[in-house]
Amino acid sequence: MAMVYKWFPSNFCSFFQWTLIESFTPFMLPFMWMAATGFFIIIIIMSIVRICKIKDWRPFGIQIAFILLLLLIPFNQIV
Repeated sequence: MAMVYKWFPSNFCSFFQWTLIESFTPFMLPFMWMAATGFFIIIIIMSIVRICKIKDWRPFGIQIAFILLLLLIPFNQIV
């Protein structure tokens, strides 16, 4: 479970954690974070391939913007 939290900043995980625990059991939550992390990694790889083949920077720019949002916005303090 700690490995999954390395990919997502802790404030982003804690923002959605209790809402997800109410919907699912706490035992399913690590698998959901692993699926979300895997999906994000696949999308980043696909956007890098798109940069190499088509020279289109938009998908990669969206991923970078998402990473910057995760790192710069304190999601656990938004209420």
